[in-house]
Amino acid sequence: MKIFLIICTLLMMGMDVMAQDGPEPLETIYQKFAFTLFNKVAEEENESVVLSPFSAQVALSMVQNGAVGNTLAEIKEAIGTSGYGNEQVNAYNQHLAELLTSRPEYNYDDFSFCGTEEKAREMYEKCYPVFETANGVWAATGYPLLDGYKALMATSYDTEVDNVDFGTQEGIETINGWVSEKTHQLIPSILDEPDDDIAVLLANALYFNGCWATPFINDLTQKETFHLVDGSKMEVEMMKAEDISCRSTTSDKFKTVTLPYGLGAFSMTIFLPVERQVIPQLTYEDWLAATDANAPVKEYELWLPKFEIEGKYDMVDIFKSLGMAEVFGGAADFSEMSDGGLFIGDIFQSGKICVNEKGTEAAAVTVVEMSWGIPSPSETFVVDHPFYFTLENNVTHTILFIGRMMEIGKPANSPDGINTPISMPTSTRRQYDLQGRALRQAPAKGIYIQDGKKHLK
Repeated sequence: MKIFLIICTLLMMGMDVMAQDGPEPLETIYQKFAFTLFNKVAEEENESVVLSPFSAQVALSMVQNGAVGNTLAEIKEAIGTSGYGNEQVNAYNQHLAELLTSRPEYNYDDFSFCGTEEKAREMYEKCYPVFETANGVWAATGYPLLDGYKALMATSYDTEVDNVDFGTQEGIETINGWVSEKTHQLIPSILDEPDDDIAVLLANALYFNGCWATPFINDLTQKETFHLVDGSKMEVEMMKAEDISCRSTTSDKFKTVTLPYGLGAFSMTIFLPVERQVIPQLTYEDWLAATDANAPVKEYELWLPKFEIEGKYDMVDIFKSLGMAEVFGGAADFSEMSDGGLFIGDIFQSGKICVNEKGTEAAAVTVVEMSWGIPSPSETFVVDHPFYFTLENNVTHTILFIGRMMEIGKPANSPDGINTPISMPTSTRRQYDLQGRALRQAPAKGIYIQDGKKHLK
């Protein structure tokens, strides 16, 4: 009963946050931007793609707060927020972060039916997926950021603001260390080498780890055929779930199934093209129809390949095509961020997703580099040819990840499962909770990790 009340409360909170004044709700704007950005990236990439439009939206929202005049107008036009002031966008992003990362506090009494403390904690983790988001802003050593901008980033985006020497390996390792920590080592690095041209770097990192509401059975996974667009075939590790009930739709373009994680706050929707050798463009309208709460629920024998995708995408040309031109040159005006004559030098994102029998682990990091100068009856649903997928939060209706799987690569070995603690940072003497978050000291009561071992107080 407690769990049910918690979910209802979250849904009511989500409805309050989504009620926005303006030409179009920010919820809808963010959803549409997800497909605009994804289809631009997919147009340039002929291979599998995984993208977090939400991460890109947040990163550019942070940049937007430092812009004025036409520079600000260009950014808002590109990400769709022209009808809103910075304060409204900041408040929306802040509420989204709170809702997306919200998990009820663990209470053994809620899961005492599991028996032991360890099994109760395991059930809690299965019910409530982990979603984390973090923001960072770094300025080159000696480069001044305005105090007002730093204060705004700290209050609205819970952003770490620091100085770093981008021209040294130590500085690059500082950024990469932050990325690795915030993505639980799923993305170990984002920068390759020292670069004196970087004056300011802004980053958003996302991390998701969730168990399927109905897991696939390991023993049923077997080698099956996956059909490629060019007509060729390949063998893949195909997972199988028997008598699985899920929301499903059919159109002239796609057959879809929506697979929930945990208690259903998050889900993955699979868009399987009706024709094997035709990959139609995935649109906002396709997603809206597939994720409609009133879509019929069907019972399937479901076959889904284990898969893993990772990629790094340069987005400068994409955002130029969306109307951001001035921001990349000497005419840019970021005078709300600094007096140093900033312009955007690069925008890129790294993403990774791993899907296996237990669930899904995914991470993305978006970076904006700034220089100074001038995402019924039992039937069979077999995902045996290229497909799209989205990973959404059903409380806020936010598309967190979006992708296209063209060719199945190596089997995904991650996540190891919620049963196993997420890999710890290299320092072993410190204490960590079961999600890998550093603790200042061991909790007064509960389970924590030290020296790679579980401890119970």
